[in-house]
Amino acid sequence: MTAIRGKLFLVEPDPRICDSVARRLRKQGYLVATAESASEAFQKVTRSDWDLCLLNINLRGVDGIKVRYRIRELRPDLPVIAIGDTPAEIALAAVANGTYDYLPDPAVEEVAHRVRHALEHRKDRDEVSRLRAQAGGAPPAEATDQELKLESVEKRHILSVLGACNGNRKRAATVLGIDRATLYHKLKRYGIERKS
Repeated sequence: MTAIRGKLFLVEPDPRICDSVARRLRKQGYLVATAESASEAFQKVTRSDWDLCLLNINLRGVDGIKVRYRIRELRPDLPVIAIGDTPAEIALAAVANGTYDYLPDPAVEEVAHRVRHALEHRKDRDEVSRLRAQAGGAPPAEATDQELKLESVEKRHILSVLGACNGNRKRAATVLGIDRATLYHKLKRYGIERKS
């Protein structure tokens, strides 16, 4: 049995499209739950720890942007990919409202590609949040001018990320968003010795 790649929540009013997209995503290893109406979506969205929501913003009899607002109220941490052929101003309103991505056509291969990208982004975001919390976040309010200089803050941050990564410099460079050569240069500049 293959591992589950992610838990997806699909809101699609057309049963044929809903079944087709859900079936293809399941074949790719995703756990997929579906809803065909806004009321069903509101009931199900809080029932599980979904990794991503795919929302057709062309739901019958309801404004899809308002549905997006409500999902955001219920699950502010849940990334949403809006799908559906809709006027540009509605698509822009969806994206402006915090929608992760927009697809005008629910072509299964493109949906799968965007899902992978969104889940990778969420995983990276969660990792950065975890490492920031572990590193202690921002400097204390009573920090001196010297402690707030960029070099001092950068050095402390590099040290905290290295600590959170158990000294693994390759992983620390990835978390910091820099290449290893840049990390090694900064370690040398700040006099951070390599542990044997």
